[in-house]
Amino acid sequence: MQIVFSYDSPYRQGELHIHVTKVDAETGKVIPYEGAGFQIYDSNGNLINLGTDTFYTNSEGYLITPDSLKYGDYSLVEVQAPVGYVLDSTPVSFTVNAENADEENAVNIIKVTKADTAQKGRISVSKRGEIFKSVTASSSAYENMDGEYNETPTTYTPVFEESGLGGAEFEVIAAEEIYTADGTLRASAGEVVADIITDKDGNASTEPLYLGKYIVREKTAPYGYVLNDEAKEVELAYAGQDVSITDAVNSTFNNAYQGVKISLAKFMEHDELFDIGENDEYKKVTFGLYAAEDITAADGTVIPEDGFIAQVSLGEDMTADFTEKLPFSRYYVQEIATDEHYMLNGEKYLVNFQYMGQDMTTVDIDCGTFTN
Repeated sequence: MQIVFSYDSPYRQGELHIHVTKVDAETGKVIPYEGAGFQIYDSNGNLINLGTDTFYTNSEGYLITPDSLKYGDYSLVEVQAPVGYVLDSTPVSFTVNAENADEENAVNIIKVTKADTAQKGRISVSKRGEIFKSVTASSSAYENMDGEYNETPTTYTPVFEESGLGGAEFEVIAAEEIYTADGTLRASAGEVVADIITDKDGNASTEPLYLGKYIVREKTAPYGYVLNDEAKEVELAYAGQDVSITDAVNSTFNNAYQGVKISLAKFMEHDELFDIGENDEYKKVTFGLYAAEDITAADGTVIPEDGFIAQVSLGEDMTADFTEKLPFSRYYVQEIATDEHYMLNGEKYLVNFQYMGQDMTTVDIDCGTFTN
């Protein structure tokens, strides 16, 4: 049963008035709070029961018992902390004696100061994205015009898998003015309260922050990835008086691996006399993409130098694009098939695919025009 004794009525003979000043443990400022709950124990550790065993402060901070206590030593134990604060059940000693007795009103007035620590919480982030995990190699056979089976070149395919990403930098910003109950401004709206960087597993956490609303935003993407400009609002909410640090609020951010588009154009000579160049000859033209160096994946598998990766055919506009997801490395493009009326162009066009910064989604590389 919870009883709050009013301090508005006149003194009654035998009452014990304990004025409890609640203060913030960090600032020493008073916490305005009505209803802080306490229990009283005698010097032998026995719980005092005066119709109730739990007493609550009124709006002026007084805890008033209906009956006085005998002279002696006692302790006051907090059992209900202010909202936003952590319960501190450390006993506070006080003494009832003639020195603190009010002879005129026949009451005892005790003054006690009790400090509580504001609850805090951590904000954590998880950074995820696709990494160049492994390489698969495959080939197939096809039947030629003579009824013989030929094998296609071994195709090496880079495989990307989602993983945690290290090295991403985030800033945590106060989304509002954040105060504790003692009236202290802990963070101004818009103030950056923390900078954190993800570890090799893609995780990062702030130091303990005061309860309130915050915005988490990526500031620097990991190498090779596009910045995720999504801002997420998180709230550190009161988790009860028995929790000193609230469970971390986790926000997951995903980053796109920087893409590449390798473009080329084709020019084919026309001969009206022999009717060459106007009969969709371009449909027989294909280009291959090859590794210009060994390219090693995270698991140790390799696309070897000169390894075949992909091929494209020309469109009606005589252009083609490679849009495969590729790891950063050096490649080359080469024509691998053409119409029988034309000579194969053996030119190799070197492609150097490098990271171009976190603000670029796709790197455009133009190989120019190949001529037959």
